Amino acid sequence: MNWLQTVRMAFKSIMNNKVRSILTMLGIIIGVASVIAIVAYIQGGTKLQRLQYEAMGVKIGRAHV
Repeated sequence: MNWLQTVRMAFKSIMNNKVRSILTMLGIIIGVASVIAIVAYIQGGTKLQRLQYEAMGVKIGRAHV
């Protein structure tokens, strides 16, 4: 089976199972979006915490040797 037949078979399978394909894509999109949101939330919290410590006069960072 060559790659063209494989692509045709995959496309035909997607067209025959539209609801399943849409739900799968929706699940992937929601999953990726939630991971991005969690990472952004954590990075924002870390930056806020660093700014609060620096406002108190605490230096945060690597020690220069």
